[in-house]
Amino acid sequence: MGLLQPLPPKKAVHEYLKDREPEVTKGTLHEHRSRLKRFLNWCDEVGLDDMNDLDGRKAQEFKNYRAERVAITTLEHEMRTFRLMVAFCESIDGVMDGVANGVSIPKPSRKEKSRDVKIEPDHAKAILDYLERWNYASLRHVMFQTLWETGIRTSTLRSFDLRDFYPNDPDGPYLDAVHRPESGTPLKKDEYSEREINISDKLARLLQAYINEKRPDVTDDFDRHPLFATSYGRVYKTTIQRNVYSVTRPCHIGMDCPHGREPDECEASDYNTASKCPDSVSPHAIRRGSATHYRNLGHSRTMVGDKLDMSEEVLREHYERQSKTEKRRQRRGMLDDF
Repeated sequence: MGLLQPLPPKKAVHEYLKDREPEVTKGTLHEHRSRLKRFLNWCDEVGLDDMNDLDGRKAQEFKNYRAERVAITTLEHEMRTFRLMVAFCESIDGVMDGVANGVSIPKPSRKEKSRDVKIEPDHAKAILDYLERWNYASLRHVMFQTLWETGIRTSTLRSFDLRDFYPNDPDGPYLDAVHRPESGTPLKKDEYSEREINISDKLARLLQAYINEKRPDVTDDFDRHPLFATSYGRVYKTTIQRNVYSVTRPCHIGMDCPHGREPDECEASDYNTASKCPDSVSPHAIRRGSATHYRNLGHSRTMVGDKLDMSEEVLREHYERQSKTEKRRQRRGMLDDF
């Protein structure tokens, strides 16, 4: 290593992101940029204006600063990105050797890493029964039904065009997930997330009814015909989230509020504030609930992992939220086979 060269934190982050850009997805790059923005804010607070002055003690101070503000699982991701950036700075003579190796990464327990929030099958069925009766083939209905049945990510839901829906294939209806980053719909793992997703005849009929009766005749900014659309074009991620938060509130489907709130006075009663309901869930909770439900039905990790586009290890650690009783009932089938 040569003599240290002055390196402002903002330039350090910029150069690091520029270096990583060719080798990571846009989503990953965005995550790293967001995490390192917190580091830049901290630099402004403490007056660190040259990476040459970042040593092991200051790195620990930054870690302690973030630890007071975020959950340990978030801290783990932030520190991994921070350590990568510091190591890059060492390679360009911006930080003294050894600082990156001294950045310790917190290790959340398995319970801390695996959030338990998931939608239960009974709750999902109640929501779908309500939507089928009162909002049949609406955008909200088709999005929720598709998320629950397929367990896909919101990025995959957004990516579908009309041409990706195959209702009359001889082997059964399916949706074709295609990675199209050049026109605004990348998949999580790029082309490795591409797959044909089997759907039920019921979902195929629902999607067809939505297309025939409810879907607005629009294109997106790239002149593509999105399957899930509003009058403005392809649905945004926030549109999916807000619809899921809204419909998963107990009061929305006629259930009593578990917290004794009056809908007229509740802060979560509005579409835009539905996430404030303690019992509403995010789209990711549907993905987790779907994965657990498929496993409880006896489907193998390999089959569920392929359907949901995740490794068996990730499925086991982060998405299989089965109770001890559910696991015991599943193992009961092994005795019948034996």
